[in-house]
Formats: sequence, C-alpha cells, structure tokens
Amino acid sequence: CTVVNMPLTLAGVVAQRQPAGDRLCRLAAFLDPFLAANSMLSMAALSIDRWVAVVFPLSYRAKMRLRDAALMVAYTWLHALAFPAAALALSWLGFHQLYASCTLCSRRPDERLRFAVFTGAFHALSFLLSFVVLCFTYLKVLKVARFHCKRIDVITMQTLVLLVDIHPSVRERCLEEQKRRRQRATKKISTFIGTFLVCFAPYVITR
Repeated sequence: CTVVNMPLTLAGVVAQRQPAGDRLCRLAAFLDPFLAANSMLSMAALSIDRWVAVVFPLSYRAKMRLRDAALMVAYTWLHALAFPAAALALSWLGFHQLYASCTLCSRRPDERLRFAVFTGAFHALSFLLSFVVLCFTYLKVLKVARFHCKRIDVITMQTLVLLVDIHPSVRERCLEEQKRRRQRATKKISTFIGTFLVCFAPYVITR
C-alpha cells in the first residue's frame, strides 16, 4: 500500500487527474481494497490466536495447530481477494475523481445501487467482521487478565496483613502497583482496539 497506492494517490491529488496508465491504475485499484481487507482480517486472526493462547494456555498447542493457523491465514487472503476480483470482473476498478485515487469506482449511473450494495457488503464483511472479532476476543482476554489480577491482589493483601512490621511506604508502593496492574490490561486492550478504529474507520467511512 505504501509502495504502490499512496504515491499514486499523492500524484493524483497534485495533478488532479489519473496519475498513471489504465493498467497500473487498475492494479492499484485492485490492491487498495485487497490490502485494506487483508490488514483488517489479519489483525482479527491474530486476536483469535492471542485469545486461544491466553484463555486456553495448557491446550494451546492442541487447539492452534499449524493446520488451523494455515486455514485462518488462507481464509483472510481468500476473503480479501474475493471482493477486488469481483470488482475486476464487473469493471468497477479505476480512477475515482472524488478520492483522486485508483480504487473501487462505478461510472455508470444505472449501476449505482448495485455498486452501493457491493461496497456496503465489502466493508461489513471486512471492517465490521474484524471489529466484532477483535472486541469478542480481547474482552475474553481482559476477563482472564482481571481474574488473575484479583488472585494476585488477594495474595498481596494477605501478605501485607501478615507482615505487620512492614514500613508504611512499602505497603503504599505495593497498593499502588496493585492498582496499576488492574489498569494495565484494560489500557493495552483499549489501545489495540482504538488503534484499529483510528487506522481503518476513516478509510471505511469515506469509501
């Protein structure tokens, strides 16, 4: 995307016209939805892997075998390829004047409804699907993290009760670390899901 699409888009914005020949423009237009969908679905696949690793640590190797991982990766690539391949067959790839870039576009007014349904389905089945998977898996991971935090907190409190001679500053530090530990997992997961939205939502909304 950085090597092909972004320089062509910059050239299109500067020149205010199609920045390359029809073949190169169609190639860039094919890569645009393919790479976007592939990136989103790959993040969703990684979140499934993390969910299995955290929630089922003892049976991770049995649940996430090489074949299972290969099937997930194959699905993300086939899913990402399906929509631009369909757009190529329907001649819906080319230079879009509004975006000043080579992307999905339809020039015929009679195809407007079909094209709207197509793009709606594409983004629902790539962005929304990935977002739902991310939320589901990371909320499960957060639940496990909080459970472990509670167990550690109980042990910490029991230790602090037993250590009657402990200095107040040490006790205070232990309680502060306990509070930070509770917030750490929530911050990490919020940052990960937030980054996904910040990176992909503008692209999906404008398209």
